[in-house]
Amino acid sequence: MEIRADKLSKTEMMRKRAKQYTGANEDTMEAYWLFLSVAREIIATVHNRLERFGLSDGKLVILILLRYASDHSLTPSELAERCEVTRGTITGLLDGLEKAGLIERKNHPEDRRMLTIQLTKQGLDFIDEMMPQHFRCLGEMIKRADLSSDETQQFLTILKKIQQGIPALLEE
Repeated sequence: MEIRADKLSKTEMMRKRAKQYTGANEDTMEAYWLFLSVAREIIATVHNRLERFGLSDGKLVILILLRYASDHSLTPSELAERCEVTRGTITGLLDGLEKAGLIERKNHPEDRRMLTIQLTKQGLDFIDEMMPQHFRCLGEMIKRADLSSDETQQFLTILKKIQQGIPALLEE
């Protein structure tokens, strides 16, 4: 039987192709495509929300790390390591935060060859005002999903199981 792509939704087409090519359970493929679609939508929406604050995910993580660091200060290499990005990437993110007045680069107190990144008063006020709004918004998203406490726990369990399967994507 021939499958006519013009007559099928993307989900139906993927279900049929999954069975045709691999004999895979159609529900498994539908779950994958829906999960991917929802994840993309969440990422895009959060990205747009952060942009309204002049932030990206990376800049937000830096501000949070600095907010809870001793003296609101870390070195660029500490930030790069904790953010799991290159030093070059951190430099670009720091440039943007410095231009916005949220951080400042200072000489390291013990080693003049090094710098520390310090959260400014403006940066501290900004993150302390922005984060509660951001977390309320994320909480509202979950609330509107109308998940019971048990469903939330099941969802977390399922996500952890999916996460354990990710290495299979790297295998041939």
